[in-house]
Amino acid sequence: MIASTVRPDGAPDLPDFTTKEISSKEDHTASLLEELYCIFTSIPTESPPGSEDIYGMDTSISWGSDGLQWANGAPDGCVHGISKVKPTEEEKAKFKRAVEIVKELTGKDAQA
Repeated sequence: MIASTVRPDGAPDLPDFTTKEISSKEDHTASLLEELYCIFTSIPTESPPGSEDIYGMDTSISWGSDGLQWANGAPDGCVHGISKVKPTEEEKAKFKRAVEIVKELTGKDAQA
């Protein structure tokens, strides 16, 4: 399952997550999922959770699999202080790539 949400311009809060189940049987999808997994194992989340939008994209992504649970942003957005963790420019670029992948995957029809 993949979930993402983007705060609309001018909105104070994030909307509910949009979730989608996808099949990893398709080679292209499997490749994108592997890339996401590698990204999420190499980039930080804010600390404490929900404290700050450390990637500056007003975007929250949640990933859940047998081998990894990763999420940035709180359900109400990142508005609860300053994060102790700051990503590097390389990590910000990786997160931007993750957002691109999520947009591609969530644009696909759910497959069994």
